[in-house]
Amino acid sequence: MAIDLYRPRTLGPREAEVLAWLETERPATIEVGDVAEAVGVSREYARTLVARLERKDWLQRLTRGRYEPLLGASGGWPAPDPWAALDGWVRPYYVSFASAAYELGLTPDRPGEVQVATVTGAALVPGTAAMGVRLIRLRRFALEGSQQRELHGHNVRIAAVERCLLDCATHLDLAGGALGLARMLARADGQADWAWLIEMARGLPRGAGAMRRVGALLEILDLEIPAPLLEAAAGPHGRPIQLDSLSGGAGDGPVLARWAVRLNVAPEAIREEVRR
Repeated sequence: MAIDLYRPRTLGPREAEVLAWLETERPATIEVGDVAEAVGVSREYARTLVARLERKDWLQRLTRGRYEPLLGASGGWPAPDPWAALDGWVRPYYVSFASAAYELGLTPDRPGEVQVATVTGAALVPGTAAMGVRLIRLRRFALEGSQQRELHGHNVRIAAVERCLLDCATHLDLAGGALGLARMLARADGQADWAWLIEMARGLPRGAGAMRRVGALLEILDLEIPAPLLEAAAGPHGRPIQLDSLSGGAGDGPVLARWAVRLNVAPEAIREEVRR
């Protein structure tokens, strides 16, 4: 939704009552029934009020029947909330990758957009792309390893530690590369159910290689290597894979034999990243 910040946003008397209620209660999202109850009007008239407020940019439609107030922190300007766009979204999804890692305390770095794993073909309501939500459409999508949680005033689905680590290991570009993944693994030490993580990894085309990289990073960091990971990912292997698969990474370096992972990122750089 394109909003003209220089166009005055006017209010009729009844609309002003709705805005006064919104300013007082500060609900994250509303429905027509909420408006009807708050200002004592019929649902039919409340629907008219909501439509007017949407046209005047005081409300933004998120999903069918659900709206986000755009009161703004100052002067009544809109302040779109990426979490509101996910609250009530009907397509299967969960927040993952570096966004979930930040919310779970596995990294101090918050991505500029909320990274959301979802099914192929999924799309948010037109206009919400500008709200800071990035959809990552996965061919092999599953809700296993995610859960509903209250985040930033909204009810959203987010990856658990195990799914977050797996998604980051299979999509290094969304995790900050091997350095970012190493930091997450260090902070997740002792938190993950590795048997469950390995089970989920077996269903992914990139899962085996991802677990080899995880094993290599744990070894570099001198962290305990869980028995399920050793059993599933330790050698023998054939051709080595790169530790950091992001484009531009060097193609040389020593190989950690039991994982058959080539260290194209210096181990000391990885340890330094985790210490910061």
